[in-house]
Amino acid sequence: MKAKFWGKYLLKSRGLFVHAIMMADCPTTGGYSKIGTVISADLPLLAQCVPNKSKIRFQTTTVAKAQKKYREQMSRLDKSIIQLEENDAWLI
Repeated sequence: MKAKFWGKYLLKSRGLFVHAIMMADCPTTGGYSKIGTVISADLPLLAQCVPNKSKIRFQTTTVAKAQKKYREQMSRLDKSIIQLEENDAWLI
């Protein structure tokens, strides 16, 4: 059995979609084929989706683009944390 990880999109045998994306509460192993993975930078957005109501669109990307998006996201987060610390806003 292969280990599962966050953002994995599953496919049942015979080509039927499970329509499941594994998140933090996913089991540690499984047997379905993986047909895609949500990039790390998009996992927080995905976590906010409402099951069976939110519309999710997938598109292809490269590892380099996914890494760049993640680094940019982390940079914005770091800047926000610094601003909060400078203004003591976290004490509220």
